[in-house]
Amino acid sequence: MNARREIPLVYFDTNVFDNLVKRSGGLGEADELDLRTAVSSERLILVASHTTVRETLAALESRPEIARAQLSLIAGMIDWDRFIRFSTQILEDDIRHFAFNGERANSVFEREQQAAGIRSVVQSVVDGRKGIKEYEAAMHEDREFKRGFRRGIKEARAETEAAVEEFRKAGAIPAFERWFEDGWEEYLRFFVRSYDVAESCERRGLNNLFKIPSVRAMVGLGMSTIYRTAVEGKVLKSSASRDLQHGVCAAAAADIFVTHDDELAFLLGRAGIKGLRVMSLRELLDRSHD
Repeated sequence: MNARREIPLVYFDTNVFDNLVKRSGGLGEADELDLRTAVSSERLILVASHTTVRETLAALESRPEIARAQLSLIAGMIDWDRFIRFSTQILEDDIRHFAFNGERANSVFEREQQAAGIRSVVQSVVDGRKGIKEYEAAMHEDREFKRGFRRGIKEARAETEAAVEEFRKAGAIPAFERWFEDGWEEYLRFFVRSYDVAESCERRGLNNLFKIPSVRAMVGLGMSTIYRTAVEGKVLKSSASRDLQHGVCAAAAADIFVTHDDELAFLLGRAGIKGLRVMSLRELLDRSHD
C-alpha cells in the first residue's frame, strides 16, 4: 500500500483469527509476525466489533484454550479507540439520522468509556479471571431493538422470496445483477417499515438511503444470500446471521474486509458495496508491502 495514502481500516472475519491461532488455512507463524509488524508500523489499523468478540466468546466452553488465544490476538492488535458498535445499532443510527437530515450517523464506534470497559472484560477473560456471563452483562444490548430488527429482516426476506417464486413459476428467473437492481428498493422499503421513520426516509429518497454503506451491506448481503438459496440451490449456513452482522460492521467502519470464507466473500463481492474491498489475509499482507 502506498505510504502516501491514508492508513486503511481493516476488519477481520472471526475465522481469520481462528486460522492464525491454529496455524491453519495456509497461515503460519511468519504470517502472524508479518501482521503484527504491519499493525505496529501503522501500515494498517485493525478494527473489530461486538460481533467479533461475541463469536469468539461463544467457543469458550467447547475450546477454551483456542478461544482465549484468539481473544488475546484481538485484545492486543485491534484499535480500541475504534471499537465498532452492534450492527443493529449502526443500522438504527444510520436510518434514523438519514430520516432526520438525509445523512448517515456521525460515528459507528463505541464511546471511549464503553470500549475501555469491554477491553477490560476481554482481558479478564484472556487471563482466566472472568467468563462469558460477565461479558454479556457488560454489553447492554437493546433487546427490544433486536426484535424489531429481526422482524424487519423476516418481512423483507419473505417478500423477496415470494417474488423469486413468481419468477420461477414463470420460468424466467433473471440473473442476480438484474434481480438485485430491480428488487433492492422493495427489499429496503420493507426493512425500514420496522421503524417509525419510514415515511421520512421515503421523502428523502430510498436511493439516497441505499448509498449509506451499512444499509447497502444489509440489503446487498441479504438479497445475495436469498438468491443463493432460493435460486442457486445453496443451503443456508448456520452462520448466516453472523455473516450479515460482520458485513454491516465492515462496510460501515472499514476499507478492507478480510475473510477466509469463500462463500461469504462471493456473496459480499456481488453485493457491490462501494469502498469496501474483500480479500484474504495473505492478500492483505502482500498489499501492505507495496
